[in-house]
Amino acid sequence: MSAAEKMSRRDEMETLLPFYLNGSLEGAELEAVEEWLATDPAALAALGEAEAEFSSTAASNEAIRPPTDALSRFARALDAEAGPVRAPAASSWLAQMWGRFTAVPAGFAWAAAAALLALVVVQSFEQPGGMDSDFEIAGQQGDLAKMPFALVKFKLDAKMADIV
Repeated sequence: MSAAEKMSRRDEMETLLPFYLNGSLEGAELEAVEEWLATDPAALAALGEAEAEFSSTAASNEAIRPPTDALSRFARALDAEAGPVRAPAASSWLAQMWGRFTAVPAGFAWAAAAALLALVVVQSFEQPGGMDSDFEIAGQQGDLAKMPFALVKFKLDAKMADIV
């Protein structure tokens, strides 16, 4: 291994030391760090530095904890700002449905009203078909009876040469 490769491996292992200390390394990374600690004498010094940084960080984080009653004071301030809690009144099913309807945001209510209006307008222009089908022929029903028609049948074993 060249000196540059040893240095990059050392940097990589030093990067993994905090995770080794808090126990979050697994698999190949854990084995690589343990091997590095067992083989490299400078690794133990790096581990000691990492432990010192880790413990000082934990101690400083615990030192800046907020007062214990700060959260409860904040919750009381929020409750006071919100006002008294109104208990839901027991009411009829119609009042409950009206309450659900009025709870819908105004944008959704207007969109639903516009969709309903569009549906009513489209349905007002829809006219029922004459023969209960999706296909209509122009003209009167009686005109079809007067028109000439031809019934064409083919044998099951007919070939194209027989048809033409």
